[in-house]
Amino acid sequence: MIWIAILLLALAAMVPLVATLLRPVVARGRREADLALYRAQLVELEREAEAGRLEGDALRAAQVEVQRRLLQAPEEVAPTTRGRALGLLPLVFLIPAAGLGLYLVQGTPDMPSAPHRERAEIAARDDALLTRLRERLAGLDPMSETARQGFVMLGNAERSRGNADAAAEAWRRALASRFDVELAGDLVEM
Repeated sequence: MIWIAILLLALAAMVPLVATLLRPVVARGRREADLALYRAQLVELEREAEAGRLEGDALRAAQVEVQRRLLQAPEEVAPTTRGRALGLLPLVFLIPAAGLGLYLVQGTPDMPSAPHRERAEIAARDDALLTRLRERLAGLDPMSETARQGFVMLGNAERSRGNADAAAEAWRRALASRFDVELAGDLVEM
């Protein structure tokens, strides 16, 4: 059922793209813009004449100037991009299909979800284990090999939980009992 919903959402997202690509392309070059401007200027001159603000020679001179510009408008026409737009149409469908294919190959679509309650129980159990580990480490000689291994484990656990400060502190204590190049490198990266 979820796959049908995902497919419908993907199709809904593609509709505006397809509509844009299939819309007729209207060439908008400099010539068309210039022509539209000059025609608008002629209409404005007529309105000014009707309102009585422009008369006689001034009106004719303005009209002649705009008509001269109209005749001298550049002949260039912007190339249409219709062919390029239709060339992009297959990509609208290929990109989501490629994404789905990559997800099915590299992703884990069959991974079950973990409800919040389950995750909270696991986090509480991990907290209890780490508390017990800290209590045991407090009772050991900090220079012993057992304590060093415990601090390394504590540091690894804290790093995997995203607690960088606690992981660094645990590794520093492990390095204080015996230097280890690999652990020192991990500490520097942290």
